[in-house]
Amino acid sequence: MVVAAVGLTAGLPVAGADRAAAPPMEPVAFPARLAASGASAASLAARVPGTSVPALPQVNRSANGGLNAIVGTVPATATLGVPNAGTVPVVGLVSARADDGAYVAYESRVDDRTVDLMIVSPALDGAAPVRVMLPAGWTSRPAQTWPVLYLIHGCCERADYQSWSVFTDLRSFTADKDALVVMPSDGSAGFGTNWLNLGTLRKGWGYDTFLGTELPQILQRGYRASGRAAIAGASVGGYAAFALSALHPGAYGAAASYSGVLDTIGLLASGMIQALLLREGQASWAMWGDPVLFLRVWAQRNPVNLLNRLRGVGLYVSSGNGKPGPLDFAGATEDPFEMATNGNSQNFVTAAKGARLPVTTDFYGDGTHSWPYWSRQLARSWPVLAAGLGLPA
Repeated sequence: MVVAAVGLTAGLPVAGADRAAAPPMEPVAFPARLAASGASAASLAARVPGTSVPALPQVNRSANGGLNAIVGTVPATATLGVPNAGTVPVVGLVSARADDGAYVAYESRVDDRTVDLMIVSPALDGAAPVRVMLPAGWTSRPAQTWPVLYLIHGCCERADYQSWSVFTDLRSFTADKDALVVMPSDGSAGFGTNWLNLGTLRKGWGYDTFLGTELPQILQRGYRASGRAAIAGASVGGYAAFALSALHPGAYGAAASYSGVLDTIGLLASGMIQALLLREGQASWAMWGDPVLFLRVWAQRNPVNLLNRLRGVGLYVSSGNGKPGPLDFAGATEDPFEMATNGNSQNFVTAAKGARLPVTTDFYGDGTHSWPYWSRQLARSWPVLAAGLGLPA
């Protein structure tokens, strides 16, 4: 969840046709000090499935957020947003790892369909959790591979990787869906992007590489994921869904944004992003640099500048207008952040229409920047996501 920033309003600038093409992406180098995750293929394969493993510290977990009341409970999780200790993988293959050495340090069973993974990631220069919800036929069809639906959380969310399963009816909604549902950590305010880490001592935080390369490789090699996927996200997660789809051509058949920031360039958009970074204790320039001096970097990661790379991806964009709606609690007030993301999302759609890029939209009117609406939008966007996954609507 993202908490509203004071003074943010709707009306972010509409992207013009001159911004339809972005300069080529520049490679991002990651630190080598993890030495291929500190584990050789032989040592990983030698681990005994089911052996207990102590909890690892998580990279970039939010100390803020958590303003939503929890809907229900988080089974087998002592502290919201904090991964349990676990065991050497039993559900997945012990030897599975990504090309750069990322691997699953341990699994933690939550329930009959849900397992948490703790992944050691060279791109992040640390470890990050991922919640995986297995399809109903996982055990009975051991030879089958499954498409993957990735769900990305927003900024400043203390529930972190658990949020989609805590704040929505995801378990019941996906009970009859033949797909792996994967909920990775995007950190406190990771934005699903590779950080420049300007002016900081931090290394790593390559969330684009973690989400778009390391995690899919691990899932395909150890958890029977097929090569087919779709991705959806709320708030900042909506940005991540569209940016990852553009920057990893062919990786996702569909992408959905619920109250997302889909045009990052402009005074209000860049100010909104920098305000969120500051709120999470980061330097405003650490992620992509100053939005004026490093405009090229911002443009290389801006969905509006990457419209041509989104061709062939089923796109879904939704947002409320920020006024209290039918799913809000009594006494709710107007939400300036949802007003801002509403205008921002509509700007993306305007630019997409100008580029003759088809987008399914649901600007549903009254509604705030909150999980009840995003839960509803997941169901409403399912036909688009299902088409991208090759599943029935």
